[in-house]
Amino acid sequence: MVNKYKYTSGEIVLAIRDEDNRGSLTLIAAFLGCTEQTIRNYAKRSKRIARELKAAQEDRRVRLFDLAEDGLELALLDENWQVRWRAIAYVLSTLGRSFYGKQLVVDADGQLVIQVSQQAMDMLAELGIETEDIAARFDRIIQAYAAEMVEVADDD
Repeated sequence: MVNKYKYTSGEIVLAIRDEDNRGSLTLIAAFLGCTEQTIRNYAKRSKRIARELKAAQEDRRVRLFDLAEDGLELALLDENWQVRWRAIAYVLSTLGRSFYGKQLVVDADGQLVIQVSQQAMDMLAELGIETEDIAARFDRIIQAYAAEMVEVADDD
């Protein structure tokens, strides 16, 4: 009887476990010289291959998250205050922490959006203060604070 499959289960598992392939279906297929669909088909027929592939892909996701967290940590310590501020805003907004009782939001451009209560907006209107004036003042406060933090870091 002739084996109708081009690869043995052992060959597929070795390709999945190969460190250079890092759990990537694309790299595993290239390593074996086949398509990604071929690997998927083998995984459908073999619980062992499916289990190995799932474990390798989960390890890949963990490594990617670790790299992303490392990059974010570096951004939080970056000398450029704009990079650092965006990283801080991202962390606070995604972890659900609040800033003076208001949720931090970052728009599609990575710009910080601060939600202001209607009461505060009404007070500003009564005082004749325009929203743009507040935004400009807040920007100056943040820049001054960032400059202070750089000076403190330089002193350390």
